[in-house]
Amino acid sequence: MIFLILIVVMFAYAPTAVWMLDRGGLRKLWLTFGIALLSIILSGLVVSRVFDVPNTIRLMLCVFGLGGATLLCTTVFLHLSHRFRWGQSARALAAVGGCIVGGVSGMLLVIYGLRSW
Repeated sequence: MIFLILIVVMFAYAPTAVWMLDRGGLRKLWLTFGIALLSIILSGLVVSRVFDVPNTIRLMLCVFGLGGATLLCTTVFLHLSHRFRWGQSARALAAVGGCIVGGVSGMLLVIYGLRSW
């Protein structure tokens, strides 16, 4: 359940981040990153209370490892695409690529770093 929530949030973030970068620039992109990260952290806290998780800190580390890495990679890829003055379609590809790279690196971080599975 938590993984499905994270997947929806992460893949909804990519087009939103591209849109915010085109409309507001880098400042709004990083503001969107902060709001999305805060929403992932708050949803992890809500899920830990609803499902009565035995170790809330470990769950929050997993949620932050999966979601935070994805959001950070997507934002950094978009930041770099803006610096190199790429077009909007290239920015969309950079956002999806950042989402995939961040998801894989987050999974590796959670699996091998936290030894949770």
